[in-house]
Amino acid sequence: MPLRAIATIFDIGRLSVTQTRSGGDIGSVTQMRLPGVWLGHCAFESPCVTSGELLVDFLLFCLPLESDGALHVNGEALSDTSLFVHRGCEICSRGRRRKTLVVGLSRACVFDALSGLTGVGPQDVQVPTGHLKLPPVAVKRLRSRLLAFLRLPDSYPGRFLDADTQALLASQILNVMMDYLLCASQDGDVEDRVRRCPSHIVRAAEQHFEDAGGRPVSLADLCRAANVSASTLTSAFHSVVGETPARYFKLRRMSQARALLESGVFDRSPVKQAALSVGLTELGRFSVEYKKLFGCSPSDFQGQALPRPRSAAYAERPHA
Repeated sequence: MPLRAIATIFDIGRLSVTQTRSGGDIGSVTQMRLPGVWLGHCAFESPCVTSGELLVDFLLFCLPLESDGALHVNGEALSDTSLFVHRGCEICSRGRRRKTLVVGLSRACVFDALSGLTGVGPQDVQVPTGHLKLPPVAVKRLRSRLLAFLRLPDSYPGRFLDADTQALLASQILNVMMDYLLCASQDGDVEDRVRRCPSHIVRAAEQHFEDAGGRPVSLADLCRAANVSASTLTSAFHSVVGETPARYFKLRRMSQARALLESGVFDRSPVKQAALSVGLTELGRFSVEYKKLFGCSPSDFQGQALPRPRSAAYAERPHA
């Protein structure tokens, strides 16, 4: 399924995808939805930032496959042997051309599974979070097993829609992730973040931006929303998204305008209406910057409807 400016990650939350450098399509996602499990292969073809909120009853696991340069999740740089475990609401990743495996697991299922494996009650389970390290051989095996799970629907198309088969597969994925989670080691101090960590600051600013709709948002507005100084806000944005607040939200507006043009929601003067609806009032500059960022003029994409995700339990075979 192709990605555009806004991508809904079905059962585990909602993400905004913002292209940050010149390029064509942002990328695609191959997904599998099962009871209590979401498994995805995300391929980003252009430099971009993904940010948003996850449902509180899910834990997210990120495993890099390959990347053209550094990959950061919530401000932490991941390596080829990284397993990033996230259990908060705010999530933000940035990088250039990259492929990543993402697993979303029901929090209750994770705690029950770890309780059985460690011999403690669910209320006493401690889930390691943040940037974890796996041995290189373990990383290779985990990648191979997760990609094999994603390919199963192609091998057994008739059986895969059966509820019992899906429940069994969900249990197998959960068990695999728990085995590797227990053998992972923490890379430094990755305890729960304090309230004012960079990812929380960025998310607070993003929430204010989203609440404002297409209205202007000043740096002072963002600082008040995040309850930090301008220097702290700028430092947090550099750490998490790799951009200044002003440039990042300008790119967000450009990506939103692109999504509106591709959706074909405007019948008359679509370029003008798309730009104004997201707060881009300098129309001449908008067209120039749009072409520089996306490699085409705004009028080239107007009226092209976005593809709908397939209704089956997966979409598109991974190309990793």
